[in-house]
Amino acid sequence: GLPDQTKRNAFAGQIELNLLFDLLLVIDVAIRKANPVKKPDSKFSEQALFLLKSAGHTLHQKDFEDVHKQFKANFEVALQGALDGTLNANATVLDRLQCDVHLSYELRNRGAHEIETVPVIWNDFDRVQRTVFRSLFTVIDFLY
Repeated sequence: GLPDQTKRNAFAGQIELNLLFDLLLVIDVAIRKANPVKKPDSKFSEQALFLLKSAGHTLHQKDFEDVHKQFKANFEVALQGALDGTLNANATVLDRLQCDVHLSYELRNRGAHEIETVPVIWNDFDRVQRTVFRSLFTVIDFLY
């Protein structure tokens, strides 16, 4: 394997985020295809909420927005909370699937609108990657 210093830096983190972004786009399109509400201008947040509801892990819009505000305030801290399963919305801790789907939403959002990555991506890429794959498998299990 490669030495750690070649895998744990901003450049590597950007490549990792770009790879995940392609998978996140696949997740977005797959949910849209299965969602009976076909609004061409719907946001990925609406798709994420549809996925959670379909999987029996409903998250209310106001809770989703509360978590999103945490990511906007401090992306790295919120990302770590999602990985650790400690994210909460209005004092209620999100379950594993809610954390996974919300983190996937935030990574997709960030990948589309911002060009920089954060140290958690390259320092804990295995867990970040597993989160995105769990979201993909949830799409397959509950929508297809």
